[in-house]
Amino acid sequence: MARISIVTPAAANARNGNRHTAARWAAMLRSAGHRVSIAQNWGENGREGERCDLLIALHALYSHDSVLRYRAASEAPLIVTLPLLPPLPWIENVTSSIGMIQPAIVTGAGVSAAAYASTRR
Repeated sequence: MARISIVTPAAANARNGNRHTAARWAAMLRSAGHRVSIAQNWGENGREGERCDLLIALHALYSHDSVLRYRAASEAPLIVTLPLLPPLPWIENVTSSIGMIQPAIVTGAGVSAAAYASTRR
């Protein structure tokens, strides 16, 4: 049984895609016997984040700060999902989040060539 933390940019009372995705993934993981928590941030305001065996960060852009804090505090596995949006100026944060994953598997219609190339270094 693993302790899994899911971070999502969506507030607990939100009814958007990110919150639904977090709830759906949490339900699947719980049914497999894992302990799962959902939060908007990991390790915010200088606090240590919840101890976990795996962090799943929904939305590489909006969860970027959580990804950085988690990777600085832990070498445990990390999954970062990518937004299905066209490349925009914020792509550097997305590629930085992707760079925190070793090894990385990148999929999705919104992945730019720059994001993909950053995983091949």
